[in-house]
Amino acid sequence: MPINRHLQRSIMFDKSHTIESIGNKAFYECGNLGSMDLRNVTVIGDWAFCGCKNLSSVASLEKVTTIGAEVFYDCENLRSVDLRNVTEIGDGAFYCCENLRSVGSLEKVNT
Repeated sequence: MPINRHLQRSIMFDKSHTIESIGNKAFYECGNLGSMDLRNVTVIGDWAFCGCKNLSSVASLEKVTTIGAEVFYDCENLRSVDLRNVTEIGDGAFYCCENLRSVGSLEKVNT
């Protein structure tokens, strides 16, 4: 059953799922999406959450190593993310995230 991107508020990938990557534009402009739990996800593709204006919380990013271009572009309510294991961040990944206050450690990011 396809996700109705305009009604979905919360998405969680638990331990029983083996989703390791989120594709390009997977949740593009899911306007009501407020939170994500990304257990087991290692790669987030370009524009995956672009335009998710109500997204305020992204949990369980411990395994994420790659964040594509403009992944969180225009996620104006995103407040914090923990990027401690991220090694690659695409261009404009957090562009227009005007309420983003914390990204955690960036010591592993390749420049």
